[in-house]
Amino acid sequence: MTSCSEDVYLKLLEQLIRGRCLKKPIDATKLFATQYQKQLETAGCLGESREIIIDKLKEAFKDEKINYRQLSEAILSGAQ
Repeated sequence: MTSCSEDVYLKLLEQLIRGRCLKKPIDATKLFATQYQKQLETAGCLGESREIIIDKLKEAFKDEKINYRQLSEAILSGAQ
């Protein structure tokens, strides 16, 4: 089973949202990461240690249980 640990994906989500505009994390980018984590949890993508289970994540995207458009838009706005 392939997975991604909580500390790794939360940091990555925050950095993706922060983009190139901000040099350091701010409350809003941290909040987005934790809110997206809640979506992952609700969709059943997290394991016992709150790690992402990749197969479950793929299935959640496929079944549209996770709002990938929200993530895409947030990443694009951070890249500007």
